Amino acid sequence: MKKWLMISIVFVLLATGCSNNSADMSAYKGIPKTNQFRTVDYESVTKALTNDENGVYVVAHPGSYASLNIIPTLNDVLKDLKLEANYIDMSNETAFTTDVNRRITEFLKHEDIPDEAMSFRPLIIFVNDESHKIFLPKIRQ
Repeated sequence: MKKWLMISIVFVLLATGCSNNSADMSAYKGIPKTNQFRTVDYESVTKALTNDENGVYVVAHPGSYASLNIIPTLNDVLKDLKLEANYIDMSNETAFTTDVNRRITEFLKHEDIPDEAMSFRPLIIFVNDESHKIFLPKIRQ
């Protein structure tokens, strides 16, 4: 009996430990099920940005022409660099409500992003080891 219990526990641990935690990127062509994006919520992204946590943060909508073209290339770049991106899917209406959109916009206004970039999707934010933030797109003025 103990043997079966141990085997069951090991099996469950292996199954959950090896599971794929990639974001559902099926709306984007050419991105495999196992990808470089992890679905996160608004609160975790704003907390990470407030604390200057290293990482790549992406706010995108798969219905956007720019997102459809940029996100697959970004996935390839992230894979080559062995990085993962924290991804907020704006098309997920249960997770990304109008209120969340407003709160993200308000939060990012304090990050010195030009107004023109605020409405651009995808918005990609890189935070490096020195807590320098790089926002894409860079809007030329």
